[in-house]
Amino acid sequence: MALGVLDQPAVGLLGALLGIPILPRTVRPSNPGRFDLAGAALVVPAVALLLLALNEGSRAGFGSLQLIGPVLAAVDGVHFREL
Repeated sequence: MALGVLDQPAVGLLGALLGIPILPRTVRPSNPGRFDLAGAALVVPAVALLLLALNEGSRAGFGSLQLIGPVLAAVDGVHFREL
């Protein structure tokens, strides 16, 4: 039997309540560090390029250069930040 619309929140609540005693508490560091502005500046356009590629993929074809270019640019932007 499939779960109805009203049963799904109950299952989620049950899972959250059962997870409280099982999952360990998170210890927050005293010095969490600074915001990575350069990383954010590279990740935001990378995600935008990936979304563009996914949206245009059905129209242009998933093997077209219009799609492969934005995907490669997005991967390059994320990879550049990891170096």
